[in-house]
Amino acid sequence: SALSSAAAGAVLAVVVVAVTSSWVGSGPRTAWRVVAALVLAGIAAGALAVARGTVGAATVDGGTDPLLAALPVLVVVCGGLLAARLWQPTVTTLGRALPRRWVGARIALLGGVRRPLRSVATVAFVTAATAVVVFAGSYRATLAQGAVDQAAFTVPLSARLTPGTTLERPLDLVSPALLAAAAPGTAGYPVVRSSASVRVSATEAVPVEVIGVDPAALSRVASWGHVVGGLDPATARRLLAVPPSAAATGGVPVPAGATRLVLAATGGVQQVQLTAWLRLGDGRDIGLSTTLDRGAFGATLPVSVGGTGGARFFAFTLAESTGYATRHQHSIGEGLNSLNVLAGRMTLAAPTFAGAGGGPPAVGSWTGWGATSTTGSVSATVGQGRLRVDYSFTGDRIVVRAAGQAAEADLPVLVDPETAARAVGGRLPLALTSGLPVTVRVVGVLPRFPTVGASFVVADEGALAARLDSREPGTGAVDELWLWAPDASGPALARSLAQPPFDRLAVALRSAEQDRLVADPLARGAAGLLVTSAMLALAVAVLAVVLLVVADRRDEAAELYAWEADGLAPRTLRRSLFVRAAAVVLLAVPAGLLVGLVLTRATASIVTVTAVGTTPTPPLALSVGPAWVGAVLGAGLVVALGAAAAVAASSLREPLPVPPDAGQR
Repeated sequence: SALSSAAAGAVLAVVVVAVTSSWVGSGPRTAWRVVAALVLAGIAAGALAVARGTVGAATVDGGTDPLLAALPVLVVVCGGLLAARLWQPTVTTLGRALPRRWVGARIALLGGVRRPLRSVATVAFVTAATAVVVFAGSYRATLAQGAVDQAAFTVPLSARLTPGTTLERPLDLVSPALLAAAAPGTAGYPVVRSSASVRVSATEAVPVEVIGVDPAALSRVASWGHVVGGLDPATARRLLAVPPSAAATGGVPVPAGATRLVLAATGGVQQVQLTAWLRLGDGRDIGLSTTLDRGAFGATLPVSVGGTGGARFFAFTLAESTGYATRHQHSIGEGLNSLNVLAGRMTLAAPTFAGAGGGPPAVGSWTGWGATSTTGSVSATVGQGRLRVDYSFTGDRIVVRAAGQAAEADLPVLVDPETAARAVGGRLPLALTSGLPVTVRVVGVLPRFPTVGASFVVADEGALAARLDSREPGTGAVDELWLWAPDASGPALARSLAQPPFDRLAVALRSAEQDRLVADPLARGAAGLLVTSAMLALAVAVLAVVLLVVADRRDEAAELYAWEADGLAPRTLRRSLFVRAAAVVLLAVPAGLLVGLVLTRATASIVTVTAVGTTPTPPLALSVGPAWVGAVLGAGLVVALGAAAAVAASSLREPLPVPPDAGQR
């Protein structure tokens, strides 16, 4: 890229020298035509470079389009030439509009129009140098903002807790009280994930990532405008919100203090194994293996069930008992058909919970329970307070759960544009890994969403968990936590998350991820290169302005002598030298600002590479960095105009007018 840029710059420099050389011989009109032709040619080359595609992380290693590599040079040179072309009509209009008593300013502006070459060249140099400074500062700020956005895409809030090497889920190790004590103001938000697919034809389906988040967490996602790039947090929260009744898992409430679950059963119960599923108030799903004792399935409830509050017995699964499954497999392996498919009927009395408050067992109700299975045949009927289950094992297990499929409403979701295009009438069936599909209703479209890929479905965490658990108990469990803490509590949160029991989890801090991206050697090298180029460009601009005053003082010595000899005050002539330099700066700096912003915008859109050489997710967003750019340009303006004023103030200080050739003799 450096070689191609240098070659393009050398060619353009030769052309500029040729233009200035032809100025005297062919007249200003021809020279201006050459300048216009150069600008048009540069614009055409830049448009061609943009049309030929972008530069990504993959193409950087494999070679880059020379036109794209030369694009900064093309934009800067064309911007400088265009500003130079506007110099003459601008100062002509301004010079004629000034009052006649402003003699020094009128001499400076109208004299520059008569002999525009030096002023025009300085305008071009200062414009180009300003554009380089603005580009360096803006692109540096853009890359820095990119690091902020990438960290927020990976860790949307302050921290993210996921299962570690032990595969223990966060809520298995961390209680809400411990989370709240991690740092002042800390709040935790549960996250549920699942895999699904959307059918696009009779034989093809595309995968999508399904994520359930607490809608209250959306307003605390960092850099929402860049990371998500659509809607706003309040609107997204409102669209995703599901009434608590619709989001509830359903089932039988577990009384506080209960120690044991008992399901009295009759019928074909000897050859089946029953697993009871409980959803705790904090979002965990617990599967309890029961034992059959004197016609009742029983299971001891963990202490955590009564401690979290809000636990519900929402489903149970039936599977062949271990002994029967072993004999069945041996029979199949030996080619015998002596064992038929296990089938039968069992009747369960209302669930009872022993140990609740030390009184008599609490009795629940089977109202609203039904059955579903993709691997067997089952039906469940509720009557007279009992649940009758007819089963036939043609697969590994059968699910009996609270709330029937017919009671489900369409789940409101936010999706990516491609997934939204596959919806019919706004509705979309999601095929899960097991069980019946979940029908969702697309209520909004987002360009992207943190922590997921290009194809995603975002839903309310509680409602999604209820849908997943109704198909396959346990799949709706919370397996991830997003933590938020005020900025002032960030260091305390980081220290707490480094201590047990958090050390058994995979902990990601947004601040640490951002620091890692910023401290990357490649990122630091890119920032240093941009700063160096800005300083060099600033030095060139300052030198060009100072040389303009020096050259005007030397080459216009005859006119200055004549005006002084005719009685014009030397201070007026000194003022004219400075005003011309100031006029050049006042036109060139705004033009350079515009050119630099255009170049930064084009580069951020075309060069899809981060400061560490990866593809940015989310895409780079233009950030000007006004403080840095303003400080650098302000310092440059002060130095340039101060030096120009000093050179102008030191001129024409002789007691008597000096003829222009006196110094040469």
